[in-house]
Amino acid sequence: METALPIAHAWAGRRPRLHHQECGVGMQVVTLLGRPETALQALRMPVPQGEGGTFMQGHMVAKLLSFKRLYERWPQFMLVLLGENGEPIARGLSVPFASQLPGRELYPSHGWGKVAVWAAEDALDDARTDTVCALEIMVHPEHRGKGLSGMVLQAMRENAKQLGYSRLIAPVRPSIKSDEPSTPMEEFVNRVRSDGLPVDPWLRVHARAGGKITGIAECSQTVQGSLEQWRHWTGLPFHEDGETVVPGGLVPVLVSVRQDIATYTEPNVWVLHSI
Repeated sequence: METALPIAHAWAGRRPRLHHQECGVGMQVVTLLGRPETALQALRMPVPQGEGGTFMQGHMVAKLLSFKRLYERWPQFMLVLLGENGEPIARGLSVPFASQLPGRELYPSHGWGKVAVWAAEDALDDARTDTVCALEIMVHPEHRGKGLSGMVLQAMRENAKQLGYSRLIAPVRPSIKSDEPSTPMEEFVNRVRSDGLPVDPWLRVHARAGGKITGIAECSQTVQGSLEQWRHWTGLPFHEDGETVVPGGLVPVLVSVRQDIATYTEPNVWVLHSI
């Protein structure tokens, strides 16, 4: 998994570049260490429409690592971007884990879910960690399109450095991959613009921040449920075997009517940020 995909060569040597001029003044990024009121406000931030899909409520690992648990266990890894009036307008969530323990690897094929489980295990075992993994960067719907996601990503890199880590990795969910769920992820991530940067906007943010693609996490996030659950989550009939495209899905859902089950297995893109 250490071998970079061809697209990584287009990113090589690019210096991190953020759009500070679009971010306005009077903003600051803070950790949630000792800030319970800020944590509560960040928790209540509305999720932008079209961000993922409603079916992701069936993601069991994400339920395990709720925002509340992340804040209570790793407040120093939870970042919030405050606006001019001190209100949260973006947040970045990350966790530390030990990549060098037996049976582990730096870029697991089970991506987001596997790292989340490892981080929980390490916290319970009080293990020494060596890597920070980004789990989420979210911008308030009213403040999107201002370059704030790049600002939070850069702050996440700096925070990891200050905490003594030399790398930040991210299982990235390309923002426009849901427009073509049948396209293989490896084909999608190798699409670049004339300037050599990725076609996908979210991958482009990581590229500008100095990130490098290192592989594909084929089974990064999995949601499995009965057909009735999927009907509730999506409003779709789910009455035929095979693949069903759902709103917000990066890939189709696999449906078995006989077994009364449908499974969504989402690939993400591993990006390394050396610090």
